[in-house]
Amino acid sequence: MLGARFFSALCEFFFIEMRLQNYLGKAKSNYWSIGLISALFMFIAAWWWQTDGPVPVLGKPILYSGMLEHPAQVIRLGDMYLAGELFSNELVLSESPGFETYERPVLRDKKHHSVVTLGSPHFLEVFDTNRILVSEGWGSNVALVEIDSGEVTRFGDIGGRGFNAPHGICFDASSGWVYVADSLHSRLVRYRPSDTNPAEVFADHQKLVSYGRQLLCEEDGLWLSNSYENRDGLNPGKGSNVLHISDFASGKASVIAQFPEVNMTGLVRLNQNWIVVGLWSARNQLALVSSDGSSVVKAIQPINDLPGPPYGLFFDKDRSELLATYIGSIHDQAHPGGLAVYPVGF
Repeated sequence: MLGARFFSALCEFFFIEMRLQNYLGKAKSNYWSIGLISALFMFIAAWWWQTDGPVPVLGKPILYSGMLEHPAQVIRLGDMYLAGELFSNELVLSESPGFETYERPVLRDKKHHSVVTLGSPHFLEVFDTNRILVSEGWGSNVALVEIDSGEVTRFGDIGGRGFNAPHGICFDASSGWVYVADSLHSRLVRYRPSDTNPAEVFADHQKLVSYGRQLLCEEDGLWLSNSYENRDGLNPGKGSNVLHISDFASGKASVIAQFPEVNMTGLVRLNQNWIVVGLWSARNQLALVSSDGSSVVKAIQPINDLPGPPYGLFFDKDRSELLATYIGSIHDQAHPGGLAVYPVGF
């Protein structure tokens, strides 16, 4: 904690100066008490500043529309931008966030070499420099795609995994686990791509997980955007929430922020203290929430030029840019959606 270290160093300097000036002698022990109280106050202030932290500022976004067709998410992959489209069932690669020039890789089954059609690519996760994980959100699989060759390995139909509309997906490189929000089964699961064993299922003792969308793997656990959809077989509830699973094996989840009147789409973490979430409502928009749930939700001005909700979110740390993908009008498909790129300041 840089803030705490700074103030601790300042306090140490303050005490040394007092000792050199003989202010801390026995005859003046009250100075010691004052100094101790001051140090304690400064340490608490530093801890609070570092815990809550300055609120990130999202600048005016640059909007891109017209080239992608109903994208669910756009991410950065090396020097390229990668998108998945809901209705074309394709991946799209471009050097530009505007996708003025692009390629649509032909995907083939790695074992049988037959052409693969994705079941509506929803969320994308970097696996390594040449491979990405893709959740087939209107299908039953998670695909591992090799970008250079277009070869695809699927994991949803083997080993008794049985996904149904998998949405959120993330990869913990330190442990090798792939985590999946298996949406229409109201569950979280994890598996290792090299295994053929059944996926491990999060126990969810509190029955909080319902229709999970975007999922993040962080050092302090999993973060899930979770909605309560009016569908048979799902865990019941109202609205949506941000769930934090600090330990998958424990079966416990914590509600960090609640949105009782709207559903959630994506979420992304800007830093240790702040998360951006997407809200699906009459006013489709983004909002800022603190990762400890202590701060009031801070709504971000809606974008009227891009219809539909902000869906998949991605934070480009190298450029300090938030990529918010808008799926457009998915019912009548009158508007193809697009991408909003927010500069992020701290």
